[in-house]
Amino acid sequence: MVTETEIEIETATTDGTDEQTGATQRAREVVADVAGAARSAVETHAPTVREAADAARSAVQTHAPAVIEAGRATAGTAYEQVRRAPDEQLALGAAFGAGLALGFVLARVPRPLLLLALVPVAVFGGTLLGRRVPFIRRALSVAE
Repeated sequence: MVTETEIEIETATTDGTDEQTGATQRAREVVADVAGAARSAVETHAPTVREAADAARSAVQTHAPAVIEAGRATAGTAYEQVRRAPDEQLALGAAFGAGLALGFVLARVPRPLLLLALVPVAVFGGTLLGRRVPFIRRALSVAE
């Protein structure tokens, strides 16, 4: 004789399996729908993305030489201004850059920023050393 509890357990087990199978099937359908939508979106927008990439590449190829030349001219002008600057200004700039770099070290700033802070120290300090040390002065005059 089957008791009421056994019937409830049997029904719950059967219903649970059916529910799991139904949920699994529904999940597969949802995944298939999402994959189809994603595939459709990629197929729809891929040509637009390619066109945008081609336009960007074309713009870079067109404008890169002018940008590089402008950067080169600016660097040349800046170098000439540094060479003409008095010793006091160079010493002040080098000291400022060194202090900034030291502050960056103490603040544990990422290394690329620390290297950027050391650029003025190298430029100003190198120019000052070139004025003070005869060997460096001769080497710079030969390089020009």
